[in-house]
Amino acid sequence: MKRAEEIIAVCNERGWMVIVGLEPDKPEDTSDFERLLHPPEPIRTQVEISRNAACPCGSGKKYKRCCGRKQAPNRDAREVVESRNREEK
Repeated sequence: MKRAEEIIAVCNERGWMVIVGLEPDKPEDTSDFERLLHPPEPIRTQVEISRNAACPCGSGKKYKRCCGRKQAPNRDAREVVESRNREEK
C-alpha cells in the first residue's frame, strides 16, 4: 500500500493520470511506471553517404573525391599524392 501511494504521489506531481490496482496474489509490476520515469533512448542510425553524393563538408566536390579519401582503407601515401597531382593538371 505504501509503494502504491508513492507511485500515485509521483504521478500527481508530474500531471500523469494513473490507476493503481493492488493484487495481493500477483507480484508487483511497475515496469510501465519505470518506463515513464526513464524513457528509452530512441535508436539512431548513422546516415550512409553515397560515394557519388555531394560531400557534406560543403566543398562542392563529390564525397569520393573529398572527405571519402580520408577514410579510404589501405591506400599508400604515394598513391594519394599521385592521384592529387593528376587532378591538378
